[in-house]
Amino acid sequence: MHKAEATTYLSTLMTTQGPKVVVGRGRDPERFASMIVGGNSVIFFGAPGFGKSHLAEAVDARLRSRGLTIIKLRGSRGNQSTPLAALRRALELAPSPADGESAITAASVLDYLTRKSGEDQPIVAVDDAHLLDTQTAEILCHLAADHSISLVLTSLPVPARTSPDFSTETIRLLTSLWIQGKAERVDLEALTPAEADELIDSYAPGEVFDSVTRIALYERSAGSPLLLRELTAEVLRSRFLLEDRDTISPGVAAPSGRLLDLLRMQLSLLSSEQLHGLALLGRVNSLAHTHSLSIFSAADLRDLLHRGFVFRSLDGEDRIRAHTVYAEAALTMSDPCALDLLSAQLAQTLLAGQHGGRVLSEIECVIIAEHWVGLESLQTEIDQWGPAVVGQVMVAAAYHCNCNGISDSGLTIGRRAYELEPTTATVVEYARALANMKQYNQALALLPEAEHHLADPKAAVSLLHRWSALALREPVGSDALRVLADRAETWFPDSAMVQGEIAYVRMTDMLRGMDRLGAARLGERIARTESFPSELRARAAYTSALEFAFQGDTARAQDLLTVAEIASVRHAATQFDGVDEDLTTMAVITETRVNMLTGYDLESVSVRLNDRIRHVVQSQKYKHLGYLAVVAAQLSEFRGDTAAATADLQAAEARFLRCDEMAWLPMVQCLLARSLSSAGRTQEAVVKLRDATASAANLGPNEWTRFITECAAIEILNSTDDTSAPRAVSTAVAKELESGGPVIHAWLLYDVFLHGETALDVVDTIETAAANTDLPLLAAAAKHVRAAAEHNAGALDLVAASFAALGAYGYAATAGNHAANLHRDAGDRASAALSKSRAAGYTASAHGTASVDSSNEASAPGRLTGRESEVALLAARGMSNRDIARALFLSVRTVESHLYQARVKLGAASRRDLGVLLGAQAVG
Repeated sequence: MHKAEATTYLSTLMTTQGPKVVVGRGRDPERFASMIVGGNSVIFFGAPGFGKSHLAEAVDARLRSRGLTIIKLRGSRGNQSTPLAALRRALELAPSPADGESAITAASVLDYLTRKSGEDQPIVAVDDAHLLDTQTAEILCHLAADHSISLVLTSLPVPARTSPDFSTETIRLLTSLWIQGKAERVDLEALTPAEADELIDSYAPGEVFDSVTRIALYERSAGSPLLLRELTAEVLRSRFLLEDRDTISPGVAAPSGRLLDLLRMQLSLLSSEQLHGLALLGRVNSLAHTHSLSIFSAADLRDLLHRGFVFRSLDGEDRIRAHTVYAEAALTMSDPCALDLLSAQLAQTLLAGQHGGRVLSEIECVIIAEHWVGLESLQTEIDQWGPAVVGQVMVAAAYHCNCNGISDSGLTIGRRAYELEPTTATVVEYARALANMKQYNQALALLPEAEHHLADPKAAVSLLHRWSALALREPVGSDALRVLADRAETWFPDSAMVQGEIAYVRMTDMLRGMDRLGAARLGERIARTESFPSELRARAAYTSALEFAFQGDTARAQDLLTVAEIASVRHAATQFDGVDEDLTTMAVITETRVNMLTGYDLESVSVRLNDRIRHVVQSQKYKHLGYLAVVAAQLSEFRGDTAAATADLQAAEARFLRCDEMAWLPMVQCLLARSLSSAGRTQEAVVKLRDATASAANLGPNEWTRFITECAAIEILNSTDDTSAPRAVSTAVAKELESGGPVIHAWLLYDVFLHGETALDVVDTIETAAANTDLPLLAAAAKHVRAAAEHNAGALDLVAASFAALGAYGYAATAGNHAANLHRDAGDRASAALSKSRAAGYTASAHGTASVDSSNEASAPGRLTGRESEVALLAARGMSNRDIARALFLSVRTVESHLYQARVKLGAASRRDLGVLLGAQAVG
């Protein structure tokens, strides 16, 4: 979209789209309008930006549509001290020279309102009623209590403490009105994620946001419709990644001018102490309640909680979090000197807690380290806290900055830590910072120095992590990992921790060399070696599970996921907060990808993926977002939603261009090239493939990068009209047979078939691969090719249902449309129409808009076996596979098998659909 087009679009968006849509629990304008017509009054209470005025406008519109006249007033902070100021301004009333103020009474106001509105019971709407002058509030509340008028009021929640910004008497009058039952009180709650999605779609119809941006829009708005509207507009204007403003520097950047003006108006109610504390709390993300009292007074904190600028964490800990966008705005309004003093005060409090045994978070360390790097010498800090504490804080701060793409700060803090005391940890973080600045040679040159400082196995493992990550980059050759593993054998030969990590490095080397089966087997050995650390065993199990799934051995893959889960639980027990963020993200990524291949429990992993993205956004662990975006894209592509997949991959590429520790950029660009090609954007795909080739070349020669770039090239060839493409594709696919393995080879052939290759030319190879694996998805693909080869329309209908049961709606729609064409060619118009209708339903499912068609002839419950019906009913009622297994004394694998068969036979796209198709209640 060009800038001029975007400006016009946004203007239309803000003036026509927003006001027409009211979304949220209890926000029913029609009900409130009927209440007012019945002679009642209503007060909408809500925090800033929660849509009070928006809802009142919707009620106003419905009342006017009934031919009613509404008289509008507005509270104003500037006129609170002027008696009857709001009434005078709205009604153009003036006291008589003789009688003065006494001329304006409740009776005279009622007479004026009645004459002006033409109604026996006038309707008065007051925005910001909490800012009314006391005399106006008293008259209006008196008339409403007598049912002489009906009021539609909006107000902030009753303040938690006395404030010069509110009239205590006005608040008392408003409160008495609903307490006495003279008006209905409506407390507007924050939007739910589903409601926010609905509102985003209404604000930006037809726009496709990547998964992270959509979730971040909700999190940053904290459920406020007004902020959600403005943030959506900001994304449409600038196309920024919402978390980028937080990772450019350890601080946060200012919102756009439009949003900043809105926020400043609301923040003007705060004292300077509250404003500075809010800004600092936003920087540190969250604080324990006791520590928050070092930057807020108890009264100030209570007031901020009440107004919604800060809130308590819902994760079970007593922690205080800032409303992100308000904190960003507060930062722009804060005095830098006062903020620095408050930061130093907080640093002392945090360090005192750490000295008492509490573990500091990474971002808390950043706050402390930022203060320290501005000092000429840290000798005073070393004397006070000890060299170990100072070193740990600096390393943790550098690690946080380096992992989140905050390159300048990471380099500054990392260099200062290294200069303070060269240790393995400080050398590693300084090297990481140099690598983030693309100074790979300097980073590599530092690592041998870290080797000289190795003090224990834990330090050796940290060094192996960093060294192996750099070994994936230029200018190291393809044998660098093998050389590193050999070198590390001498470090701590008796340490199981180090030896296990060395084995993991060798497994990574196998993956780079495309020895995927060998890597899977080595990973399994690591995962099952009890003497190795739980964290390492979990990582190896997740990696191995994915590789076995790619080999078609799904039973082994699922078993290794169980091994990984057990190891992760054991590892979590050793963590001070019970969470290893890196391992948790790896778990979500692996389980999602394995379940896409196996077709099991895809709904649950999809929910878990979104929950993980939401947690990462909330906790500002932004280094995980690129990886999660890739998996979200693969899930969208699996479902057949190419537009969503493209959006996710574009967002992932932007993140990896900024920070790519694990060298994912070439793969992401290849996936993006394939996605663009599938969407028919061939020229863009070719350009992106060139980018991928250049990125891969920067990593040095290896089989893995060659493989993924050639796979992308195959996809692009398939989408062209060049008649030589099939021959070129066949040649390329044949070359991938040895490196990719039979399953990947079969999938490449299936892709060729979908792009026009004759079914008879590929069916035997695909069926052989399917027969030698237990991949349901590959089995469905084989049936698809066989049905196409035999021109069997009925078989294609069943294939479409099989794909839909696995959640692969894109493949389902393709098979369904193919069946419709064959039915039509055979003269069976009724069957063709039914197949076409099902295919349209599958396409809708790919975009999350499907509904179950109970007329589907495949949905007869009698086709299920007794056990399949039993399992399907329990699943439809919301039971997990594990719970069903326990209830029926079956293995989880058996439950998954029965559930898969039931969904295939019924053509059910989800567990909820099973309930509809079986006539069961989805909620037990």
